Amino acid sequence: MTNVPSMTAAAARLHFFDEGEGTNRAFRLPGWRGAALDRNMYDIHRMPRVLWDAIAHASATERWFVCGYAPVGQPEPVAELIGNSWEVFGEDEKNPARKSPEWIAYSPLLPVAILAGFDVTLVGASAELADEVDCILNGKGTSLRDLTLRDFGPEESWAFLNTVLG
Repeated sequence: MTNVPSMTAAAARLHFFDEGEGTNRAFRLPGWRGAALDRNMYDIHRMPRVLWDAIAHASATERWFVCGYAPVGQPEPVAELIGNSWEVFGEDEKNPARKSPEWIAYSPLLPVAILAGFDVTLVGASAELADEVDCILNGKGTSLRDLTLRDFGPEESWAFLNTVLG
């Protein structure tokens, strides 16, 4: 794992997520997998707490970079380091997720990234970290796959889900 600097939302999005038209993968980094969630079902965290806590625990970092978007015509700010505990993330006044309807969070060590888009939240992680998250979630009776299918239905319904689930 490598330490990475603070990025703008556009740079982080380009670094972690493959959003090209007709793409056959969700993530730019090889071997990544994760979950897709209906972001409108959740609060500022854009995912259920059980997943948030599993990611925070498995990623072994206390703070994430969080990038929000600037108003049209304004330069994009670089990311802020925000505590990744459920409470701190939701309450930190400088958290870009409090002001921007779309945001990206990522670990400074690069094993995980979260894209809270306008219609979907994508969670991606290295295969090793995704396995660790799944192990934690299995202890709670769920998994990355289960959470995705609960929000979006069978993976055959959404070809894109196959690229997220790995």
